[in-house]
Formats: sequence, structure tokens, C-alpha cells
Amino acid sequence: MRGFCTTILLGDLDSTAAQERVVQWLLSLFVAVSPCETFVSCGDTVFLSRDCIQAAHRLLSIYENYDIDFQAYFDTLQRAGEEMGLMSVDAEELDEYVPLLVFKGFLRDFLQGFHQLACDIGLQEETGPVK
Repeated sequence: MRGFCTTILLGDLDSTAAQERVVQWLLSLFVAVSPCETFVSCGDTVFLSRDCIQAAHRLLSIYENYDIDFQAYFDTLQRAGEEMGLMSVDAEELDEYVPLLVFKGFLRDFLQGFHQLACDIGLQEETGPVK
């Protein structure tokens, strides 16, 4: 079943528009775990909860495939949000949250890497660079 789903997914990653649809679909799955949050101190920035990020960590098999435990993964996403100026390291109310924009960027990069790996090992023909 996993192989079949992987084959279907690979067929949907051949363009930026297709990858964006998969990103939106994955986000809708993760947001179903825990709805998005906003904080007055962060303006229009939307955040995902720790539970949501943990579901993604499990579903994408981050630990099994990359040997990155959940806490290291979560900390990295938070650090990216801090470096992008989307959250403050001093804001305790954000300790359990990651900016949606950061996570969306991770998903895009993850899917592009997955697509490129499939092309590199011959599971899919390369259709040119995906931008």
C-alpha cells in the first residue's frame, strides 16, 4: 500500500503547481489535528501547534528516514521562525507553536527533495527543474 501511494504521489510532483496542491492537501491533514492559531503579539502570523507538527513528523517518517527526533525537528522549525522574524525567542506563549509559513516552506522543500530523489534513482523521468 505504501508503495502504491508513493507512486501516486510521485505522479503529482512534476510541477510547482502540482507540488503546491500536495502541500495544501498535507496542510489540511495536519490542521485537522489542531487548528491554526494567531497571537496579538505576532500580528497576522499564523501558527501551528506542537500536536500538528508532531503529526507531520510521524506521517513523514522524519525520525525513521533522517534520524531526527521530534524535539530537534520542532526546535529547528521554531529557530527558523525566529530567524525570519516571525516569532520572538522571548515570547513564552509561542513555546508550543511554529509559524505556518515556516512549516509550509519545509513541506515545499521536502516534496521537491522527494521528487528530485525519485528522478535521480530513476523512479520518475525528470521534466526539467521544478521552480
